[in-house]
Amino acid sequence: MSSLAMKTDEARERLDDLVTKVAEGSPQVLRNNFGTEAVLVSKQYFEKAESLIKSRLLSGGYAGEEESDLERELKNVRSQPTPSTSGRKQSGG
Repeated sequence: MSSLAMKTDEARERLDDLVTKVAEGSPQVLRNNFGTEAVLVSKQYFEKAESLIKSRLLSGGYAGEEESDLERELKNVRSQPTPSTSGRKQSGG
C-alpha cells in the first residue's frame, strides 16, 4: 500500500481509476482537508478481512486461554432475555 495519501479532491476526479486500482489489489489511502485518513479497498478484500475479524473475535483467539472481562460481559448480556417493547408507553399527541 502506498504510504502517500491522496487528497479527497483529487480522488473525486480520479474515482474510476481508483476503483480499478483497488479492484486489482492496490488499496488507496485518502486524506480529507482535515487530515483524516481512510483506506479504499476492494469489496473482495473487505469481505475477506471482515470474515477473518469476525472469526477471530468469535473464537476468542484475540485473548489468552483465560476468559477476559469482555468475554464474561458478552456471556452475561447474551444470557439475559431480550427487552420487550410491548410494555412501553407509546407517545401520542
